[in-house]
Amino acid sequence: MAKLYQTLFLIISVSYFFSPELIAASPAGASQKAVNFIQSSCKTTTYPAVCFRSLSAYANAIQTSPERLAETALAVTLSRVQSTKLFVSRLTRFKTLKKREVKAIKDCVEEINDTIERLTKSVQEMKLCGSAKNQEQFAFHMSNAQTWTSAALTDENTCSDGFSGRFMDGRIKNSIRARIVNMGQETSNALSLINAYGCACASKSYRTKSTFGIKIELIFSRIFLDGETFGGSLSDDFIPKSKSSQLFRSVETDLLSPASTSLDSPSISI
Repeated sequence: MAKLYQTLFLIISVSYFFSPELIAASPAGASQKAVNFIQSSCKTTTYPAVCFRSLSAYANAIQTSPERLAETALAVTLSRVQSTKLFVSRLTRFKTLKKREVKAIKDCVEEINDTIERLTKSVQEMKLCGSAKNQEQFAFHMSNAQTWTSAALTDENTCSDGFSGRFMDGRIKNSIRARIVNMGQETSNALSLINAYGCACASKSYRTKSTFGIKIELIFSRIFLDGETFGGSLSDDFIPKSKSSQLFRSVETDLLSPASTSLDSPSISI
């Protein structure tokens, strides 16, 4: 019953935030100036193709604002990490797994939980950046956001290291590593854009009215309605058990598909 209430609450929340005035448009419907801004900004990141693919869908919300670009990148990253956690957690249901494989998966989930915690703290610091009363406060919260995002990237690398041996089933290992790689790409790009926003503020005293609280809910809502993931709106133990669920891609189907581990071509895209 509690989970039913959680689901109903999520649907109500999504309905509230999902409005034509607020939701980001696809690149085709966005202004060319906004798209060009995102593309040029993404060129400064480590994985520019991943960056543009993930963020161009929110061009109308981002426009040419370094703040909104950094905030959106962080929100998309956090949602991607939540999605990865759900996927990896479900793998422990396979009865053919060896104890060592199960342990590696559970250890990875713990690392992802740490990543979620650190990215959440980064989100909180970015909110405080938007409400900072002076440059000193802004610099303090910006430094914290950079530190937490960098720490999240370290957790992701640790998780990936756990699947470097030969003991793990090849299909499972490739599927998990592809997602961890993509998760790391998104986090790395978010960190680059957060750094760029901090530099823009320091050099030009660039500030805009923060709408981060609305924006992160919008992005989670957008991804939820697209059927990719619930984002961070539900409790950690909420995992659909029905194989017919349209909200999650089938784990079995995914494992049968070749998983890409290309550093600039993730297997999951928003």
